[in-house]
Amino acid sequence: KAQIIFRNIPINHQLRFSLPNRTLGASLEFKINRDKNVYVWQDANGKFVSKITKRPTFNQVVFNKGIIKTNLYNASIVSNITKQAFQEMVSILGFVIDFQRDIRRGDKFEVLYQKKIDLIDKNLISSEPIEYVGITLSGKKSSYYRYKTKNGNISYFDEKGISSKRTLMKTPLNGARVSSGYGTRKHPILGYTKMHKGIDFAAPIGTPVFAAGDGLIEFSGTNGSYGKYIRIRHNSSYKTAYAHLSQIIKRKFTRVKQGEIIGLVGNTGRSTGPHLHYEIILSGKKVNPLKVKIPSGKNLTKSEMKKF
Repeated sequence: KAQIIFRNIPINHQLRFSLPNRTLGASLEFKINRDKNVYVWQDANGKFVSKITKRPTFNQVVFNKGIIKTNLYNASIVSNITKQAFQEMVSILGFVIDFQRDIRRGDKFEVLYQKKIDLIDKNLISSEPIEYVGITLSGKKSSYYRYKTKNGNISYFDEKGISSKRTLMKTPLNGARVSSGYGTRKHPILGYTKMHKGIDFAAPIGTPVFAAGDGLIEFSGTNGSYGKYIRIRHNSSYKTAYAHLSQIIKRKFTRVKQGEIIGLVGNTGRSTGPHLHYEIILSGKKVNPLKVKIPSGKNLTKSEMKKF
């Protein structure tokens, strides 16, 4: 076990040691992960022994809030939200708002969570799941609270017990912009007017693409002008499709969960630049992803509202 630990020490990792002298043997100490130390020393007989100990930590309740001046990500940096909490906040709100179109300068957000701090070096170890998140868009506030249902499922609900989740996410990747909408347009390569039955999100090559909802991958591979392409069947009514990928991560007949990475943004097929072409297919017909009314997740029952 010790050999495995030593082989996996990363570069620039700090080690503390003492050399042997007349009264004491050699010793060595360093962190092996975020909250554990390993100690190696020579006993009175000169034999090396070792011990792994847990570093002391404490949980700190954090309430971050901020005003959006450019985008949600930059505002989160100013308000010192941890990366983990920011990703959770985006995941929670990603079902109910469109980050490309709904957010305006002056909109506000707030988030409540705990973070685990190392008592020795005062560094962040991890942040606990968000307990509450609120966002105010154009003066209208939405609030969501973490709650464990009687079935053991953990989700986020507003004051009326309505789930933040939807059957499908509005946008299946973060940090992108809509570069081409749904409807007729002059095709950038073919040169003539053509119906564009999906939404294009401009994003750098390698940007992770998420499964918009739980489902079964029914196609995964090269698909003509779509390039590298994935199609997911979510239920008897809904399917989603993802085109021009640079890399396919999930293969055909694989079951995927909502938010799971299925591929990476690319420029394959008939494409003029790196982007994701995203389609929602309802009962066999391609519909506008930004206008379709997506069914809500499971809301709280009347019998659970008192406990909530």
